[in-house]
Amino acid sequence: MTSESRPIARVLFVDDNRMIREIAQDGLADRVQLECCATAEEALDSLVRTAADLVISDLNMPGLSGIDLLERVRREHPGTDFVLLTANATVESAIEAVAQALCMKTEDFARAYRAYAAKRTPVFEGN
Repeated sequence: MTSESRPIARVLFVDDNRMIREIAQDGLADRVQLECCATAEEALDSLVRTAADLVISDLNMPGLSGIDLLERVRREHPGTDFVLLTANATVESAIEAVAQALCMKTEDFARAYRAYAAKRTPVFEGN
């Protein structure tokens, strides 16, 4: 399958920092269908309108946190992959994030990994 025939992934990027959203827009918009949201609440509204393949979210935000968003996405949109980012991690927040990620059943993880691996473009073709 060539990159031209491969569907473009829809990515939802969530961060309360406008500058970080602009960096994501500059770095990702030509590679994926990208929507940026300033809050977890905006992201949840967006997911109701249009499904996303991947949510990338800041951990610490006003209102719902990235962990709160992760919990809601796992419950309401179980086919959506999720990545948490933070510049201010604590041991407690890391443990909570890992615990949430481990809530997926083993077969769900295997299915998600196979889907992810199938979407990846090889770095070196022919090797």
